[in-house]
Amino acid sequence: MKSYAVWAKIRPGKNAKFQRFTRELSGSRQKEYATWMKKCGVERNRTWTQHTNNGDGSVFVWEGSTPDKFYTELARSNDQFAKWYRSQMKEIYGWDFTSRKAWNWNWQGQEYKYSARNK
Repeated sequence: MKSYAVWAKIRPGKNAKFQRFTRELSGSRQKEYATWMKKCGVERNRTWTQHTNNGDGSVFVWEGSTPDKFYTELARSNDQFAKWYRSQMKEIYGWDFTSRKAWNWNWQGQEYKYSARNK
């Protein structure tokens, strides 16, 4: 099983938005999220907030056969869940999944390295 983890800084003033986002993922959008994760080869996922002196951030951990597919599929998909998820990530973290300039992908064996420039 492969693992994929990323830390992302929550934009100033977006903590409440992050909390609503996670409640939706575990509530009203849970089925869509689970379907999406399964499609991307993610069997287990965890997310939590990390408090730092430089602001709060989110830690995302995905495990499964192909967890690296999550963001690439998200960037390419036109389905309603993907569009909603992308808009949430852009507002909360400043990430634009549709811009190739914002992403640097590097797959090395079983380690998936990720970097994104927050805007």
